[in-house]
Amino acid sequence: MLFLIALATSLSVAGYHVSNEGHDEADGLTPATAWSSLKRVNEATFQPGDRLLFLSGDQWTGFLRPKGSGLQDRPIRLGRYGQGVLPLVVVGEQAGVAVRFENQDFWE
Repeated sequence: MLFLIALATSLSVAGYHVSNEGHDEADGLTPATAWSSLKRVNEATFQPGDRLLFLSGDQWTGFLRPKGSGLQDRPIRLGRYGQGVLPLVVVGEQAGVAVRFENQDFWE
């Protein structure tokens, strides 16, 4: 029983924040340390239970291709933080699509 408790507490879940005012050198783990670019998001590999949150009202141009897969009981959640207009990813000239998931499971 102690082994199961230790295993359960070792599972980490992170919320990654993205804002036009952020900095890609930051860790992305809080609104104050948000990333700023789709390029930085695309470099990360997300784990089951993680959340990828874009700031309401902000807009990015390019191509969003986050990596990683969730699990059935621990999906990776894509969403927003803050109030107001939904965040927006606009298709870049060379991208052809705004968001792409390929060979990935359990994203919401």
